[in-house]
Amino acid sequence: MKKVRFCLLILLLTLIIFGVKPFKPILFSANASTNYALIIEENCEFFADASLKIVKFYLPKNYAVKIVSVGAESSRVLYMDDSFLYPVAEGYVKNINLNFVDDVPEVIYPSITLTTILDEVIFADNKISQPKAVISKGSEATFYGEYTYLGASYVYVYINGNVGYMKKESFAPFKLPEVNLPNENLTESSTENLDSENNKSPTLKTNEILIFAVIIICAIVFLFFVLKPSKEKPQNNFVDDD
Repeated sequence: MKKVRFCLLILLLTLIIFGVKPFKPILFSANASTNYALIIEENCEFFADASLKIVKFYLPKNYAVKIVSVGAESSRVLYMDDSFLYPVAEGYVKNINLNFVDDVPEVIYPSITLTTILDEVIFADNKISQPKAVISKGSEATFYGEYTYLGASYVYVYINGNVGYMKKESFAPFKLPEVNLPNENLTESSTENLDSENNKSPTLKTNEILIFAVIIICAIVFLFFVLKPSKEKPQNNFVDDD
């Protein structure tokens, strides 16, 4: 029994010293230095919920979002957080629509002010069913993004202390400033890297498997020789006639 305990102790110490690190599932994550991601698709959905079911509005292409955390399918982001003059929008964006970058983009958010050309209602919800206030003609609004509901075009704005949806036609015609990306090829490489990371499965590295196998084999051989039954012949007792 003492031999068995001693062998188990040796085996345990060997595993602690040379053992294999436990593996973890590999999920896509942005680089530790990544703070922003460029929007690489038209009509990129900005979701209000982590389940990606409630579309708040559509983000304009080539602008950016600030990364809070990165998941397997989507990222939690901040949008329009560069000023105290309007509220920050917090939500979720699919990773496939983003290009994670290490450097701060030259242009992050669309800086554009819209002006109403008629009196119009602002709605609180994306179903355009909860009116908040009537906005008078000549009011100025901060633009976040566009939104479409039942074929009608809306814009998500901050205006007169209210955040919500207003008909696009209630504003003077506008065009977002163009954004020149530093490298158009980054879009394709980002998507490819994302796909390769998401396709990885939780596995052990080859060298770790080999080390683990060697340890097991050595332990088995060690236990075999230690616990091997003794084959020594028993000594014969004899009586000397003298």
